[in-house]
Amino acid sequence: MQFVLASQSPYRKAQLEGFSLPFEAVKPAVDEEELKQSGPQDLVELTRFLAFHKADSVRAKFPNAVILGSDQLVELDGERLDKPGNMERAHQQLKKLQGRSHSLITSLSVLSPTASYTFTDITLIFMRELSDAEIDSYLTVDKPFDCAGSYKIEKAGLALIERIEGKDPSAIQGLPLISLNLAFQKLGIPLKEVWGLKK
Repeated sequence: MQFVLASQSPYRKAQLEGFSLPFEAVKPAVDEEELKQSGPQDLVELTRFLAFHKADSVRAKFPNAVILGSDQLVELDGERLDKPGNMERAHQQLKKLQGRSHSLITSLSVLSPTASYTFTDITLIFMRELSDAEIDSYLTVDKPFDCAGSYKIEKAGLALIERIEGKDPSAIQGLPLISLNLAFQKLGIPLKEVWGLKK
């Protein structure tokens, strides 16, 4: 069985490698910014919309594969925080987030030749109060300019966090592996096939 990850994210690739899933990673054939403009206004529905369209965009190329598409957004008081892109915007984002809680919304779409499932995980993250100096020190260490919310919780970003409330810790990194395994169960794919075992 062939598994395809519709993403070039090094974080999601590392997650699947750690899960021991043999897969091929391909760039989704979508304009993500255009989809954000045309998709649902509700942020939960938007992540589900984006995850599905990322996976669906490569289905024609891999018609017999199980395809994974994922999307993640940071939500603060109804506002979407995107990837900052540079130090200044990252500082601004962390300044907004510090001392408060925010939601990390992660959706996963799993498409097979016969069925499709979309799951959503919402993790509540409480960030401690941070000084400007602490924010700048952190940004110098992790350089999280390609991460929504401007932190890498799997790296030094954990130092910014007071506590986390959620059901799937893997969702924080961008790919909810508990939901992925549930999709495999729904599709009737045994673990030996997930892990490419012959016996």
